[in-house]
Amino acid sequence: MDTVRNHFGEKVAFYFAYTQHYFLSLVPLAVIGVTAHFLLPAFNPLYGICLMVWTMAFKHSWERRQRDLAVRWGVKGFTHLVEQRRAAYVTEGEKIDPVTGERRGWFPLYSPTFYRLTDTRWKRIARGMLQIPFGLAAGVGLAAVLTLIFAVEVFMSEVYNGPFKQFLVCPCIDRRVDVRCSLQLCSFQL
Repeated sequence: MDTVRNHFGEKVAFYFAYTQHYFLSLVPLAVIGVTAHFLLPAFNPLYGICLMVWTMAFKHSWERRQRDLAVRWGVKGFTHLVEQRRAAYVTEGEKIDPVTGERRGWFPLYSPTFYRLTDTRWKRIARGMLQIPFGLAAGVGLAAVLTLIFAVEVFMSEVYNGPFKQFLVCPCIDRRVDVRCSLQLCSFQL
């Protein structure tokens, strides 16, 4: 990493350090996944717990690695190298951050008198409301794609009897597993 840093700078070196750390961290997860596939029954919660623990361990190990690299390279405020604001980002005012002492932009939520909503509060609400139609459109699009996939799967397995059906329908999916899981869930009582 020091060679990359000396040649391309800290910003590129942090990118490659993260990529290297991520790929090396995937090795134990792959071992756990293969082991779980062969030794554990399907839909075992132990594998989900292992994934959660790996996620937390990866996050904390990367934070530590990032701090170590920043200290070794003598980079103060290295998050500014990685995180950059949009050029069009405009705030209503500036305040001094009590932790870092830096001047930071801010949006006041309430006016100081009687906690009335300020104009910037309405701007923030309006910006948030713009996300709703895009979220709904993405949800409808996802539902349409999933419905299409399901329809093609049903058509291929139940209706289609043409050539290459044995290759087009995945024989490795055991439909009986779905029925057994459904029966177990129905017989489960609190």
